[in-house]
Amino acid sequence: MVTYLTEEHKVSERRACRVLDQNRHTQRYEPKQPDLDRPIVDRINALSEQHPRYGYRRIAALLRREGYQINIKRIHRLWKNEGLQKSTSKSWRKSTGSSENACNLNPTQHPNDVWSYDFLFDQTSNGSTLKILVVIDEFTRRCLSLKVERKLNHQDVITELERLFRVFGNPKRIRSDNGSEFTAQNVQSYFETHKLESLHCSRISLAK
Repeated sequence: MVTYLTEEHKVSERRACRVLDQNRHTQRYEPKQPDLDRPIVDRINALSEQHPRYGYRRIAALLRREGYQINIKRIHRLWKNEGLQKSTSKSWRKSTGSSENACNLNPTQHPNDVWSYDFLFDQTSNGSTLKILVVIDEFTRRCLSLKVERKLNHQDVITELERLFRVFGNPKRIRSDNGSEFTAQNVQSYFETHKLESLHCSRISLAK
């Protein structure tokens, strides 16, 4: 209120304190909190220099091992305040696909020759992600499956393919991109068991 009177009504601090019956010493007092985090910050910096590849979680584990009773969120806040947060570089996985497996270079010849499958993504009205597995017959352009779930992994892909095989029979080849759901070892083993040829290309589009 004293600040409001001095700024809005252009009165002196002395007069504002007198009107509000506020002691001027109390008005001018600025609390000085001890830097309780300084010992922890110093230790974080020391551990970070010893272990430059460690993130804040592993540093927090070292601190707890030394006897510090400290919350992980507090460690993260101090870690960022000290500028130790590093941007993680995205690791690129070597492509397992080949341009030779593209549709224009290795086309389908007849129905049930080549199936293509890929994932599409959408959102519900509340912003939740939907993952859609799309399977088509490249020759007829017939959509064989639109499986919609919140999450789909390689085992879900195998389960859906098994259902489609029972309905439409086995294709000779299946074309996909290099997604982990399609290149997983379990999927490749399943293809070998059923004598299916995988055509992995660098990119596949089901939009056409």
